[in-house]
Order: sequence, then C-alpha cells, then structure tokens
Amino acid sequence: MLLRRGLASEKCFVFVCDFFPSGFSKNDVFLKKLFFIFPLVIGLYSYAQEVEDKDRADVEEVVTVGSQIKGASITGLLPVTVITAADIDEMGIESGSDLIESIISQGENTLSEDQSDTVFSARGDVSGFNLRNFGTGNTLTLLNGRRMVNTAGYNTDFVGGSTVPVKYVNANEIPVGSVSRVEVLRDGASAIYGADAVAGVVNTVLRDDYDGLTVRTKLSAFDHFADENAQLNVTFGTDLADGVTNINASYTYYDGGAKYAHEDDRWLAAKTDHLKDYVPWYNLTPGGYDYTSTSTYNVMTNAGSQTPWGSWIPLDGHETGWTIYPINIGAYPPSMLDPDGSYIQYDRRDKCEASSSINIGPDGAGISPLDLCIEDSVSTNRMNYNYARQAYSDKKRHNLFIFINSEFMGYETFSEIGYYTAENTRQLYGSSTLGTKAVSKTQSFIIPEENYYLSRLFDYYMACHEDSFSSNNTYTEAPSNCSNGDGSTSGSGDFFNDSYSTYGPMGAYYARFPNLRTNSTELETIRLLQGMRGSFNDWDWEGAILYSKATSDDITEGRIAMDLLDWGLAKTDETAINMFAGGMEGMNLEQALIDVTRAQETSLSMIDFKMTNGDIGNIGAGPIAILIGFEVREETFDDDLDDRIDGTIQFYDQTVCTAGEGQAYDAATNSITYTTAPVCSAEITPTYIERGKSDDQEYGSVEGTFPFNSAVAMSSPQPDSSGERTTSSLFLELQIPVLDNLDAQVALRHESFSDIDAATVGKIAFGYFVNDNLSLRGSASTTYRAPNLITVNSPYIPRNSGYTDALGSYLGGGEDVDLIDPETGLVDPESDAIFWDITAYKLAASIGNPELEPEEAENKSIGFIYTPSDNLIITVDKWSIAKEKTIGIFGAENNSAYDLLLRLEGSCEGNPAVIRAQAPTQAVWDQYFPGTDLCPAGEILRVEDPFMNLDDRYISGTDFSLFFDKETSWGDFGFRYQSSIMDKFTQTSSGPSAEIVAADEAGIFGNSSVEVTGFESLLATNAVHKKKGFYSFSFKRGNYTTTLRTNFKSGFEYPSSSRDAGTSTRSGSLCYLCDDSETLVDSVYWLRAMETTDLSILYKTKINGNRLNARFTVKNIFDERAPTADRTYGYWMGTHNDFGTYYNLDLKFRF
Repeated sequence: MLLRRGLASEKCFVFVCDFFPSGFSKNDVFLKKLFFIFPLVIGLYSYAQEVEDKDRADVEEVVTVGSQIKGASITGLLPVTVITAADIDEMGIESGSDLIESIISQGENTLSEDQSDTVFSARGDVSGFNLRNFGTGNTLTLLNGRRMVNTAGYNTDFVGGSTVPVKYVNANEIPVGSVSRVEVLRDGASAIYGADAVAGVVNTVLRDDYDGLTVRTKLSAFDHFADENAQLNVTFGTDLADGVTNINASYTYYDGGAKYAHEDDRWLAAKTDHLKDYVPWYNLTPGGYDYTSTSTYNVMTNAGSQTPWGSWIPLDGHETGWTIYPINIGAYPPSMLDPDGSYIQYDRRDKCEASSSINIGPDGAGISPLDLCIEDSVSTNRMNYNYARQAYSDKKRHNLFIFINSEFMGYETFSEIGYYTAENTRQLYGSSTLGTKAVSKTQSFIIPEENYYLSRLFDYYMACHEDSFSSNNTYTEAPSNCSNGDGSTSGSGDFFNDSYSTYGPMGAYYARFPNLRTNSTELETIRLLQGMRGSFNDWDWEGAILYSKATSDDITEGRIAMDLLDWGLAKTDETAINMFAGGMEGMNLEQALIDVTRAQETSLSMIDFKMTNGDIGNIGAGPIAILIGFEVREETFDDDLDDRIDGTIQFYDQTVCTAGEGQAYDAATNSITYTTAPVCSAEITPTYIERGKSDDQEYGSVEGTFPFNSAVAMSSPQPDSSGERTTSSLFLELQIPVLDNLDAQVALRHESFSDIDAATVGKIAFGYFVNDNLSLRGSASTTYRAPNLITVNSPYIPRNSGYTDALGSYLGGGEDVDLIDPETGLVDPESDAIFWDITAYKLAASIGNPELEPEEAENKSIGFIYTPSDNLIITVDKWSIAKEKTIGIFGAENNSAYDLLLRLEGSCEGNPAVIRAQAPTQAVWDQYFPGTDLCPAGEILRVEDPFMNLDDRYISGTDFSLFFDKETSWGDFGFRYQSSIMDKFTQTSSGPSAEIVAADEAGIFGNSSVEVTGFESLLATNAVHKKKGFYSFSFKRGNYTTTLRTNFKSGFEYPSSSRDAGTSTRSGSLCYLCDDSETLVDSVYWLRAMETTDLSILYKTKINGNRLNARFTVKNIFDERAPTADRTYGYWMGTHNDFGTYYNLDLKFRF
C-alpha cells in the first residue's frame, strides 16, 4: 500500500513521510500544500522522453446525442458538452455522483445522504441527474443511446408548496471506469428521444471494440476522515474468428469507506468554528459548539435532539409537567460519549439546583444507575447525537458490462449484458422522538399508571419527601441521597397529584428513544439488450430489444414498534419498559425493537426499430437525410412496505381508541393481537385527556389508526402501491441542407400512453456557417414529461410533518395560544400547557391523481461558435424553458394559509382540504378570542393534498465556454472555461396560489407566522445557483501533464425552519443575512459562494513495453469548507462537497 494510514489528519505518502517522519498534522497545512505544488515545478522543467498517448487519439470525438441520424452534420453544431475519459481521470471522478457534480448545468442532487434518513427516501447508492435544476425527472438518461431503467426507489423534489415523488435513473449504475465519453445535450429533445427529455439528455457511451487488457486501481485518502475510498477496474477485449466477433468485458469495483460525523469537528457540531469571528453572540468551543451556554444551546442544533430521559406531562388534570436530567454524567455509557470522552449534552445542572426540583439516587428509585433529578417544568433538553451518525455510508459497488459485436450473414449483431449491485450500510443517530410537541396529532406516547417503573418513581417520591411509605412496602424508611436541588428535604415540587397520595399516567412532552438505527440497502440492476443492424437497398436499419430491472431491498434495524411499546409499558414487573433509564442498563427497550423493511422493483421492457436513408431528395445544397422509426416500451413499479407501515399490523392510539378485547402477544408475527379489535372514532371519549383541555380536544389522533398513523414510532403510514404503463411511439427526423452553409434538423414524435393522454411534439434546429471562423446555431422545440407512476397510482401518501396552523398562528400573533386558567379566565403564566399548538406535527397526505396530464414545455436556444484562430474556440448559448402543467402539489403550508384566507373572508368551512378537529363552543371561543369575527374552529388534524398540474414554470440562462490551446517549445499550454448563468426561474401562481400570494404581500395575514412557499421567483433560493462553472489551466511537457482546475458556485438564500424576522432572536437557527444590528432581513438566510481548486499531475511511461499512466490528484488543495447551512451536518450536502482536502492516486496499466 502506498499510503500509510493513521489518524484522519495524519495521512502521508511513504516517500513524504521519509522527509517528514512525524507526518502532517492540521498545523502543517502550508507545508503540505507547498509539497504538493512541487510536482508542478517538476512538470514544467522535465525533459523526459515523451510517451505516445494512444488513449487520446488526435481524432475528433464523434458525438451521437442530439440526432439519431448517424453522421449527421448538424450534431457538430448542437449545444453538447462532451466529458471524455481523460476528463474523468483528470477530475478524479469515482462514481456517478462525482460525474453529476462535474456537469456545469447540473442542479441540486436531491438524493444526498442527509436527505435519506427515513424509510420513504430513496436510500442506498443512489444519485440522479438534474439538468438546469429543473427537477430530477426532467433529464433523460441514456446508455449507449438507449434508455436506462428508473431506480427501484424514489425520492422527492420540492415543486409548488411541498415535495413530490420523482422517479429517476440512478447515475451510480454508470460504470465510470468503463466510460469512453459522456455527452450532455443542453437542450430539449423529446421529439428525438421521447418523454422526460425536457431539460436535456445525458448519454453515456461505454468503450467497445477493445482489444487488450487494462487494469486500473485508484485510492483516495482524506485529511478529515479515516476511511479511504478504493476502486478497481479491469477491461478486457479480444477479437474472435478472425475479427468477425469482438467481446469486450469491463468490471469495476468501488469501496467507499464510511465517513462519521464525529471525525470532523464541524460535522459533529453542525457548525463552523470561524463563524465566531464575525457573529459575536455565537459561542463556540474548539469542538465547534458550546453546549454549556444557556443563551445559545438551541441555536441551529441540527446535531442535537432531545435526551432519552424526556419531559413528561401528568394526564390526570395535574398542573405541571416535569423533566428528568442526569446528574453524574460521567457514568454515562461509553457508546453515548464524544470520542474525546466528554459527555455531549447541553448542561442543565442549574435546573437540578432549584428548590423545586428533587434528586433521585440509584439506591432509591432503582430506575437508573445514574443519579437523576426531576425539575418541575417541561423542557427541550438536548444532547448531541452526531457522534454516532455516519454522514456518508459505507458503500460497496460492483459494475459488470459485456459487449458482444459480431457479423452474421452480412448483418451486424450487438449485445449488451449489464449487471450492477451495491451494498450500502449506514449508521443513523438515535431513534424516534415522540410527544405532544412532536407528534401530537399522529401517535400518542403514554406511560400507564401500572408501569412498574412509574410506580417505583412515585413510591420513591412519597417515601423521600412525604414520609409516606407505599402499601407495597417498596420503602420502609426514607431512602438515602434524598434531597431537593437546594439541599432541603421538605416536600416540594408538584410532580404528581396535588394531594401527594395518588398518581396517574404520564404523557410524553418530548421523549427520544436512545437506541441507534442501522440502515442497510441492497440495490441490483440487470440490463439485457440484443440488437441487429444492416442495410436494405438505400436504407440503413437498426433494431433492438431491451429488458432491464432494478430492485431495492431496504432494512432498518432499531426502529420502535408502537404496539410492542404500549405492551411493554403496561407491564407491572421489572420486565416493563423503563423510560426513565435513559438508555442505561435496565431500560428493557429491546422488546419493542424491530427491523423495518421495504422492497421495491421497477422494470423497463422496450423494442425499437428505425430506418435511415441518407438521400431521399435534394433541394440544391445537398441530399436530405431521413430517419423513421417506432418504439414500444413498458414500465412497471412495485412498492412493498413493512407490515407496520402499510397497515397489515396496526397501532391503536389509546387516546381515541377503545381498549379492545383479548389482547395478547403473537410470537409468530411479533405483534399484538386482539380477539376484538379496538375501535377508533372521534365520537369515543378518550382514555386520557390532556389536562386543562375540554373533552373535545384530544391528546392524540382523532382517527387513531391506519391509514392515519403507522405502527412504527415517528414513521408515516403508507399503503403498498404498484403500477404499469405502456408507451407507443412513432418518430420522424430529417436533416436538410437548406444552403451550402445552412443545415436544418426537423423532428416529430407522437407518443401514446396506456393510462394518460397522448402527446405530440416537434423540434427544429439549424446550424449556419457564417464563415470559417463563425457559426450560428439555434433550436425551438416542444417537450414533455409524463407524470411518473407514483403520482398517478399511489392511493395515499401521508407524512408526519411540522407545518404551521395558519388560523391558530393568526389568532396568537405567530405564537402558540396559551392555556387560560378556568378559574380566573386569564392566561396562566405558570402553566406549560397550550390551548392551540400551531406547529405540532400533523399529517399532510398526498393523494395519487390518475387525471394528471403530461407536462408540456417550449424550449428555445440561440448561440454561436467563434473560432478566431485554430487554437481558440468560444461558444455562447442563450436558452429558455417554459413549462405548462407542472406536476406538483399545493402543500400543507399553502393549504393552511388558504384556509385562513377563506375564513377571514367570512367562510366558516374554510378550505375543504384542511381537516380540523371539532370546533370549541362559541363561549370557549369568545373567551380566548374576544372581538374576532371568525367562526370557531378546531386545530388542524391533517391536510389532504392531491398531486396536480400546477401553473407555468419558466427558466432561462446563458451558457459560455472558452477553449484555448498553445504549443510552444516549452510545452503545450491549455486553458478551459465553462459556466452556466441562470437569469430567471419562476413558478407562476394562479387560482388559490395567486390569492394567498396577494394576501401575503398585502399584509392580510398580520403578525402571524404564515408563509406562502413555492411560487413566484425561485432563482438563487434553496440550492438554485445563479452561476456555476469551472476554469482550468494545463501544461504538458514530455511525460508530464499538470492541470489546475477551479470549480465555482454562486450563493443562494433559503428559509430556515424557525426564524424571527426583524428581531435579534434566532429561534434555533443562525442568522446569515443580517443587518448591522444583527437582525434578520426579510426572514432569509444566505449561503455564500463556494470555490475549490484541484491539482492533477499525470505521468506516462512504459514498463516492459506495457504502458503505465500514474495520476496524482489533490482535491480542494486549499481545504475550502462548504458554506454553513441550517442542515443536519451544518452544510447543504445536495449541492456542496465538504470533505475538505483529499488525495487520489490513480494507476492504469495497459497490456
């Protein structure tokens, strides 16, 4: 091994370590970067013998994308970006994900791992093309000119007011080590290739007709992370039967090591240290975040969440809830520690020192080996879970691709056999959070009074503070270590019933299960293609049959089964689940732990046939070429979710469901069964009523069971779904030499679908040679995208999410409406209870819509190619896409805002998509909201939101490129510059969306926290970069080629989940776009631009007549870190790379 492996910050090459025996540390950054500049000097002054480079022949690449007429001259004038195998090597590309990032017109990769924590995400080794940031499903992906199957899973894009499922091709299925070139058509091409080619086409061409053996190895090491990435590629080709048949096989293996959040200070804390230099109030420690600061503990704590001890609310009419804190934190188990041994928790020891708190020793209650204290208020006490997270999963990928080309009876046959498999394992942070502040309208979490450990806690409290020993003789005398937080021992703290003689059930205000989750995803794709081509008279013809199938098997270990949780909590002996143990020994949570599974499958079956005639006539400037053909394809998908997700095993919310009869544990299904199942209804008097609320305001879900909740904690329910579609296409393409210097392309395509309306689209493009130095090009086309099978066939896609109840927010001035003391009629300032929780988790249910129509778009582009000299090429293209019938969703926030608007206009029913709980009486309403003209209404239970064809979406911009090469006596110099500048991106509003946009702009929603999302301008927001590109310098002399490449992206703004515009309060998020007084401006956060520089040195030589290429690359030589964002690891993973500096060593042998 050429690398010595040590700590992440102490890697060095062997020959480097010989000069620097101690290795490099983070303090040696300047020396290290100076060292890696040294090969550049060698490259400039090397006079070694130049080695012939057969990998990069001096012939022009033959572009095949953009026209199906082979050899069409128009293809040379289409806006196509070609990424060659040499470019891939130079940029250190290891996977389809890296390939995506290298495309300047690529938008956000919405399949990044920080967005794949839930069972509903497309997890595993996945990545998708998103040209122009127009949406993942708007880019057609081809392999050797034919479609690839969509990945088995699906993810979501934000379109309209919420997220919409999208199907896509998994870019990681592309065997990067076998690529000849990647062609990116930056123009619409539905008339050429069919549906989905709206934003453009990506065609990957693999090497074929190869004769020889090539072995390539690659190793990547990181400054900030321990595990390396490794890759092996073997390509073999040979001719058989005197060249009649050629077999070409390529195998690629990739091993991507896991990257833990605790390996990097920034990821661990989801912060950046340098922020303290210009944000004075932001208190940071060398580890990145100070959890001891009471004023900033909740600032952008994406690394943290509630502790496993929780906050609890008595459900017996009692006044005050309470929170448990550990005191002797040094005794916490090592698995829950920061790697340096410190306990990662916000320190609330001050709470335990109050006279109103009580201390609990392990010798007393017997519920925890730790000393605990109970403080008489509910709190969002936090601890950092990022120590256990893998920010990037462990990946193992195999790609095998075989070509067989042969001559048969005067015809040419070609076969493709492709196989891809990937195993992906990722350790996620602690399990689910439940409680009235987390999922009050979906799943209730209640410790019944018979729970063994709750009864022991009560007995301890009574014995310690009331000298009243329990009847079950748990204590016969006062326990030791029995005191209040201030050292006194008198009864204090109102933790149980006022009479101190009884206690009741406890409801979770916030409670997190401490167990870790591990997700394992295995992906598999097969591709089988058999084709034949030949000639008949003046016609060339080609046809092929293709079958491809993709599967995904997903397992998440360590989830909580709600039915088993309730069963375990109800036990009356020491085997009961102990929610006060905080993850320590004796919690007994293993009885509720389950594996959650999901199996998905998609398939593509296709047959196509096309005929080309290069001369069907002549209008004076040359022969007209024509292509005609047909294509029939069938696509299917099947989504089989876990039994506890799809309703096979149900959870019955005990707040609104009857108890049922004959409850028992069934070992065969690992579930709870009933002889008479519980009944759930809004008409049933709840088992438990949140104290202080009227009987019609329940703690929990009114519906109580599937499909309104699932039997997995903090996981949304969803039924299984499946669907299929058959598409038949007829297409025509003409290449017309209008003049000697003017070529035109005309294309027409009609596609009919088995389940939606048909579509007919066309395209016209031209190439005009003004003179030897200047060519003009342009195109106009209509494109379309069919609604994917998920949005058409899924019956119901509910999601637990936290969105604002606009009506409650309006009435409370943007805040929760506090509980009124029933005796005084005034707001009770001592109570933690609320009458109206405006942001509690609720259901937002997306509904499949078989009436969806295909999206339709108009694409236009105009540009030029200018070659003032033989060694300089300049291209400029102005482009635009105007789409109608954009498939999206109105969204829960917008539906809630529209409901408020209708009520402000006098409606008592509001928005029918917003389902509310029973309204309080007029008397109660008037008590809380005197003087309002609004009709009484209950809190939102759920929003039912069908997928729909929204309004117009428009995007436009300019692509620019410059290529310069110069041969000198010193060597060959090269300069490259490419950029894509977006100048407009809008989602037009009409109907209800236009009404709420206008109301919001007019200030009708007052001081509420109502937000209208997803409409109007989308430019430079939410990972939509206004500018993206790169520039590079290269120098070649002798056997050395050195390249310096800089990649850049502009900044963008985004809304945070919690913020206070115009105040200095951060409310859990960092203020980026602030004025001089440190206030938020327009409720917006700003992510700065990012620029990284890579250095690559290539050395070519021969060993025993066999060629060896050795390439060393330093990625991000200045260790630039991604802009800070209010995201899980402190940056926007879908659009920024935050690995810092890392190194690639790539060796390629050709025999």
